[in-house]
Amino acid sequence: HPRNMGGYGTVRVYDLVVGGGYLYVCWETHMEVYDVGTDVLAAKLVASFGQDQGCGKLELDNGRLYTTKVLGSLLHIFDLSNPASPRWVGGFVPGLGTAELNNMRFVAGSFNVQGDYVFMCYVAVLTNTSSSSGPSYVIVVDVTHPEMPAVVDRR
Repeated sequence: HPRNMGGYGTVRVYDLVVGGGYLYVCWETHMEVYDVGTDVLAAKLVASFGQDQGCGKLELDNGRLYTTKVLGSLLHIFDLSNPASPRWVGGFVPGLGTAELNNMRFVAGSFNVQGDYVFMCYVAVLTNTSSSSGPSYVIVVDVTHPEMPAVVDRR
């Protein structure tokens, strides 16, 4: 039987992922962590925290939780040493600091984590023109050191 775990009126759910006995739910405005233990029907909310414009996609890999924002395409990396209380360890904004991209905001596409690399796609939206979108990119981000993610390829 389906069970309603709660809701926030018009706030959207963008993604969810289950791992290690916890359910991570990515809402438009924040993220929630539920302890699902061995009984999913007895899921208990154990943490809720803001994501500055919410999050768009979640992925678990090797003791880390990865998420993008709904707007901004910022990749957030959380350490899951304590799965009930994810600890932010690093983040990344595509193109920040490069002259060609300084007048753009970024709209997150998809991403996939493979070991120490995150493959991301995003659209750069021009903020200083009437054009609705700029170039699209696929990038590879090295997250060997999650506190300092680094782009190693961009196409």
